[in-house]
Formats: sequence, C-alpha cells, structure tokens
Amino acid sequence: MMRRFVLAALLLGLCACGRGDGRDPFTDSRIPPNLGPAFWPPQAWAWGLVQVGAAPAQRYGVGAPLDEPPIAQVLLMPGYGGTSEEDFQTASAFIDERMQVWTLDGVGQGGSGRIVAPRDLGHVDSFTDDVEGVRQTLDRVIRPSPDTPLVAIADGSAALVLLRAAQTGLPGVAAIVLTEPRLRGSGLAPRASSGPPWARWLHYGRYRAPGAGGWRREDGGAEPGSTAYVRHAWQTANPDLRMGGPSLGWLAAFDELLAALRADGPRKIDLPVLILVDPKAPPAERADAADLCHALPHCALASVAASDWAPREIAFVNGVAHADANPLATRALPNPRPGR
Repeated sequence: MMRRFVLAALLLGLCACGRGDGRDPFTDSRIPPNLGPAFWPPQAWAWGLVQVGAAPAQRYGVGAPLDEPPIAQVLLMPGYGGTSEEDFQTASAFIDERMQVWTLDGVGQGGSGRIVAPRDLGHVDSFTDDVEGVRQTLDRVIRPSPDTPLVAIADGSAALVLLRAAQTGLPGVAAIVLTEPRLRGSGLAPRASSGPPWARWLHYGRYRAPGAGGWRREDGGAEPGSTAYVRHAWQTANPDLRMGGPSLGWLAAFDELLAALRADGPRKIDLPVLILVDPKAPPAERADAADLCHALPHCALASVAASDWAPREIAFVNGVAHADANPLATRALPNPRPGR
C-alpha cells in the first residue's frame, strides 16, 4: 500500500510539471499601447516553434518582402532577457531592403518554453540545446541556399551560442554579426557565483543567483525608443515575456560554454565576423570585444552607437549578398587593441 502511495505521489508531481504550469511557449504577444507603429510586427509576421530533444520548444519568428524575392536572409538572436519583439523595428528595416528576417529566442528565453518556474527565471543546465537549436533551425526551418545567403546576428550572451555553433559547423551561414558580445555571465548578477559543480545535481543551480532580482515593472528610466525601453514595454504588456536575473545553473553553464569555445579555439570559425560595440558600453565589455575579435581569423570591430547598428548591419548584409570580396573591409572601423 505504501509503495502505491509513493508511486501515486510521484505521478501527481510529474503532472504538476506538465503543460499548464506557466512554462509553455508563447506566440500570441499583444502590442504595447505606449509603442508606435515603428515598433509593431512587420506585415505578415508569423511565429513558429522548433524543439531539440526533451528541451522546451524554442520560438522563432519570420517575415519577408511581400512583392519580390529576398536577396538575402538574416537570423536575429536576442541575448539574455531579450525577446524577438524588441527587434521588430530592425526586422522591418531589413525587409524594406529585400531581406527575409528570422528571429530565434533562446531556450528558456523570450517566448520560448521555460525549464523551471517562476517564468521570469532564466535557467539552463547546459547550452548544448541552445547550440543545437541554432543548427536545427537552420536545417529544418530556414534551409538557406546560395541564392539567398544567410547572415546570423547575435546580441549579448547569444553571441557565445552562435560562435560555438559556428565552431562546430554551421553550413549555410555566410557571415556573422555580434552586437556587444557578452563574455562575462556574472555581469548579469554582480554579486553572483555559479557555485560548486556538484550543486546542479542537487538542483541548487535552479535558484536565482544572488544579486539577480526578478522582473520589475519600473523601467529604470530607459530612454524612449531604446532597446531597453522597447523590451520593457513588450514585457509589461505580455507577462509571459518577462525575464529577471539568471539562475546559478545558467551562470555555470555560461562559464562552461565560454570554456568550450576557448578550448577548441576561435580560429576554427572561418567566417567573416563583424563586431559592433556602443562607445558608451563599459570599458571591460569593449575590451572583451576587442580581445575576441583579435582571436578570430576574419574579424572587424566597429565602435558604433546602438541607434546606428541597423544601418551598419544592413550595409554588411548587402555586401555579403552582392558577393563583395571582403565585406569587412569597407564596413567596419579599424580594430586597435585597447589599452589596459
């Protein structure tokens, strides 16, 4: 009898972790009332889901020119705490230039399904599923062809995911753009430590890291029209998109991802890489970006205000689409090593 009771309790626990517990993917976002048409979804925008093994489904989005075939394709990957919706203005700019646009939210991010509760807690046990998710999205969904070259653009922490995927092989990707690549996961939780490796076996890693709070309704005084302002507007109007600080396990997995990238060597990434960094970014982030660029075989670093990233990205993708011999040469500033 006791054995049956224990079995029944376990089954009830499993049921409680299934659908309907707030972890499902989200593909029905509402337009925030405080955002103008420039930040609305491009015309005929559509959502879809891609899943790798037992990982939660990842949400992707797609939009394309309506009157003529695209000359190129672009994949946008928001970083930690980001969501595809914040890239709608950029997506529209690409589409206006005859480029098809895809977005891909990370595992447990944006509109993708969640691994743990509460929903605003960013957690992964490993970035293996994120890396494989990029590959599966290319193979099963985008299916790039030489006629419409694909440029992948990753922001913040997503830069490491994209670089690791490229390091292990990404057929069909013609070039990469990284916007303020984040190489220090601890920057998302200033007082955090990822904890000892054994902690994840006890699920200790699924607790929010010290110094990393939950989502807040206050926008912190973000400038209207900025990425932070637009992100907060979408997350205010759509609770399912909200993200607070990461878990200890997420930070540990991020450290492992960086270690794997370094161990296999960035020079294996034989693709043109353009890195864009806002001159107002913290000095440590700008120095990290410069070091990363020096470690890549084909890279250029540009100091460009975030508000001007889209025109620079469009120019770069146009260079790739028109088969420039070196699209990096005329579309990025010199890459001097910063003083320490």
